[in-house]
Amino acid sequence: MPERLHIDHEGWEKYFEQLDLDKLEDSPDFEDALTYDWWENAKIGADIIIQVMNNIAKKAPWSNSDNGISWKNEGDDIADEDASLGFDKQTNRIKEFSFRFDIRFGVNKFLKILVDFCEQHDLLLMDTNGKLIEPKIELIYQLVSTSNAHRFVSNPSQFFDDLNKGNIKIE
Repeated sequence: MPERLHIDHEGWEKYFEQLDLDKLEDSPDFEDALTYDWWENAKIGADIIIQVMNNIAKKAPWSNSDNGISWKNEGDDIADEDASLGFDKQTNRIKEFSFRFDIRFGVNKFLKILVDFCEQHDLLLMDTNGKLIEPKIELIYQLVSTSNAHRFVSNPSQFFDDLNKGNIKIE
């Protein structure tokens, strides 16, 4: 397993700058880890992920697309977390599945269930920079500890100082 997959951040920036929202079917003219169809040979369909997610999160208010569903949990007493699933309704084929979690309060039900699900289905996790890890809580903690989010939460003043000096790469 490679440690990291290439993500063309510059290519994506240009793509979104030129994107015509009336033509969302346009695809980028470059290839990277985000354009590759990782789900082509998956042995699970969107319906399985939908069932799992419906049991651990509420559908997001903006989740009304024919080709995707989003879930959101937020509040004073729980962490802020969400997930999105892009899929083909006709074939039940997954196009993309992503989730974001908040571990400031430790491992919660949302993260535990998703990590267990990924492990059961032999799925790898990839962060926004293309780093790959196995679905293990301790590896997630290691990965998060090096993120900009963690840097910001740990010491916001230092984070902004480093950002202004160019010492931090935007994720």
